Amino acid sequence: MKITIKDIARKAQVSPITVSRALNDKEDINPDTKNRIVKIANDLGYFPNMLAQSLKSKKSKTLGVILRDISDPFYAEILQGISLTAAREGYQIILSISSRSGVNLDLEYNTLKLVLQKQVDGVLIIPEHEDPRYFAYLQKIHTPFVLLNRVPKEIQCDYVSTDQQEGSRLAMSHFIKKGKKHIAYLVRRPLSGVALTRMAACEKTLLEHGLSKDSIRVVECDDTIVAAYEQTKRTLKQNSKVDGVYAWDDVMAMGAVKAAIELGCGIPDDIGIIGYDDIELAKFFNPALTTVRQNIQLIGRTAAEILIEKINNDVLIADKTVILRPELIVRETA
Repeated sequence: MKITIKDIARKAQVSPITVSRALNDKEDINPDTKNRIVKIANDLGYFPNMLAQSLKSKKSKTLGVILRDISDPFYAEILQGISLTAAREGYQIILSISSRSGVNLDLEYNTLKLVLQKQVDGVLIIPEHEDPRYFAYLQKIHTPFVLLNRVPKEIQCDYVSTDQQEGSRLAMSHFIKKGKKHIAYLVRRPLSGVALTRMAACEKTLLEHGLSKDSIRVVECDDTIVAAYEQTKRTLKQNSKVDGVYAWDDVMAMGAVKAAIELGCGIPDDIGIIGYDDIELAKFFNPALTTVRQNIQLIGRTAAEILIEKINNDVLIADKTVILRPELIVRETA
């Protein structure tokens, strides 16, 4: 049987109102009485009715989080950052997976609608596409949201991301410094705005160093370690001049490393490989991965902080955009 405030009041020989004030840590109650009531509540295994509290306050104290796949270390670290902030601020998380492979617009629509039906106070989203219909729908909802690691061009919203242009500039500058002049950009498909932004920055950097835009070519594949491994093998067999691989993320870069080694390429002398994100595994991989570091947990923490501030201030848009600076971490692969 569920323990109620009346049960605690009966045991403590006080009124239910006194119990309520004690459990809500009100100041106008005797400290000894408050401590005795709290002890009785704990001994009885009492838990507050969060549904009743949310109906009264019109706040559920929950955040919806829509990510692609937490088996990917990048999304897992994002989620950890969100969770740390949410727990600190007394919020729970409802996690929904929008897609485990590829881009499924209908699934992302349905995932968002299902999360909103849970009456969450706000939503944190990493969209896996840039379909204007999805963003138009986001602007119609009356629930605060923050986008992570995406810089939308068509809508006004709050977001937290990393300077993608700077990340690619760092990677290309390092390749050029090491004498690499024929780069394969190993990127997940379909090409997103973020991917195109990184590509444009690569081309700009090459031109600034007196090289042609043709020094880099886009190589698309699914964003799994297996797909990256297979595509890198094909690319290196077909293009003997390739001396550098710039990967969409660290997981794909690891697949590229395995492919290059199996083909007898020396790393980094024959083939330099640079990843993106700096997931925890990158420094323990053999050879240790050179990569563009995003402070992944900080992205999650910052986005959650912005969202909770919006909820507390009862605003839909706070005009807060945070662009974090990336860092090149040089290890053994480039």
